[in-house]
Amino acid sequence: MKERESPLFLQKKFQKTILNRFVMALNEYDLIQPGDKIACCISGGKDSVLMAKLFQEIKRHNKFPFEVEYLVMDPGYAPENRRLLEENLALLEIPATVFETRIFTHVENEKNPCYLCARPSCPPAPTSRMPTLQAEGRSICNISFSYYLLN
Repeated sequence: MKERESPLFLQKKFQKTILNRFVMALNEYDLIQPGDKIACCISGGKDSVLMAKLFQEIKRHNKFPFEVEYLVMDPGYAPENRRLLEENLALLEIPATVFETRIFTHVENEKNPCYLCARPSCPPAPTSRMPTLQAEGRSICNISFSYYLLN
C-alpha cells in the first residue's frame, strides 16, 4: 500500500464524498442504535476495507455508545495473499480478527465458485459464506445478524 493511501490521506480525501454520505445514510435510516454491536466483515477488497475505515471514523466521534468488531474470513488464501491482507490491515490500523475456513477446498473444481459462496443455502452448505460468517460472528463477538450488506 502506498503512503498516499495511509489512513490520514484517506480521511482527508474522502471526507466530503464518502464519509458524509455514509453518516447521512446511517442517520436517515436509523441504522445504528445505542448499544449495538456491529460485525464489519472484511474481504480485503477496497469496498470492505473502506467500510471498516468508515465505521472507525464514526466510532472515533462516539456520539453514542456502540461496538464494532472487524472480522476477516480466510477461505483458504495463498500464504502471500493472507500476508498482504494482514499487512494492509496493520497499515490502516484496522484491528481485525482473522478466522480460517476451508471453503476454497470445496469449490476448487467449480466453474462459478463465487455463486456457491454467495447463494443462500438451506441447509447451509460448507461453501456458503453467510452462514459461516454468522456462526463466527456469534462465536467471536456474540453478535446476532438481522440483515446483511453484501458486496
